[in-house]
Amino acid sequence: MQKLFNGPFWSRGFRPFFFGGAIYAVLSILTWGMFYAGILEISSPFDSLVVWHAYEMIFGFAMAIVAGFLLTAVANWTGSSPVRRTHLFVLFLLWVSGRIFMNLSLGVPTWFIMFVELAFIPLLAISIAVPMFRMKNKRNFI
Repeated sequence: MQKLFNGPFWSRGFRPFFFGGAIYAVLSILTWGMFYAGILEISSPFDSLVVWHAYEMIFGFAMAIVAGFLLTAVANWTGSSPVRRTHLFVLFLLWVSGRIFMNLSLGVPTWFIMFVELAFIPLLAISIAVPMFRMKNKRNFI
């Protein structure tokens, strides 16, 4: 397990999140296209597939890109060590879990899906805020 986290992939936040966001964008486009072609039926916790599409664009694709950028940028802004290895893996796993639970009918209770979805942003915010507050550089708070 230790070898998994020693490589460059888990050393900076942009690597897993940009890669995951790019893969998710391609899969989402293929899924949406197959739905419109009548090949695939999408099951969604939302009443409208337009709402599902908007939700996944914001919390699926865009959040991955924002997370990757901020996790990398905060380390550069503050001069601190970046979020990496196990911490980064847990954040990425939460994001991936949210995508899986929101897009596949796995029989998971709705409360658990919402817990996973709602856990990602606060944990990301804490991961970004801790190094900023530790460095006490006020220009980074804007």
